[in-house]
Amino acid sequence: MSPTLRRVLREWHSLALGLSGIALTIAVFWASRHYPSIPWASGGPPGDYPRILAVVLGVLSLLVLGQALRDSLHGRCGEARSLRRLPPDAIWRIVAATALLLLSPALLHGLGFVITGTIVCLFMMLCAAEWSRLRLRSIAWMASIALGAVLALQFAFEDFGGKRLPTGTWLSGGAF
Repeated sequence: MSPTLRRVLREWHSLALGLSGIALTIAVFWASRHYPSIPWASGGPPGDYPRILAVVLGVLSLLVLGQALRDSLHGRCGEARSLRRLPPDAIWRIVAATALLLLSPALLHGLGFVITGTIVCLFMMLCAAEWSRLRLRSIAWMASIALGAVLALQFAFEDFGGKRLPTGTWLSGGAF
């Protein structure tokens, strides 16, 4: 076995992740090929929404593959990016993230899509972050990114797809 191939195989986890993402992208396109064609004025073809997400997954999978191949071909695998142990509070982060995901439908009904989506997105980023390196500036960036992603999704669904998203009952006078 050549040394280059040996280095590439050391990045098997990244290669497997990238290839499985590409396989899932292909499977989504294959599974949605017979969905009915509905005009965009009526909400658009139901197959377009999973295809849009599949394109995003495919692009991210190609980036993971490219990074793995670049690292392995330049000899940077193993030493610089060794897998670290999970932090001791990892189980609590996972439990908290799962609890928030389970509560999000109730929050969605009460607070609406924009507020709930921003809270969920920001909380997931904070759960995945390395807390010892968090600063106020990085939290502000995370909040901005969360709000921007949610507003982009709202625009895509409401203005592009013609689907109304929940506005929330708590803030529109339903509970107060």
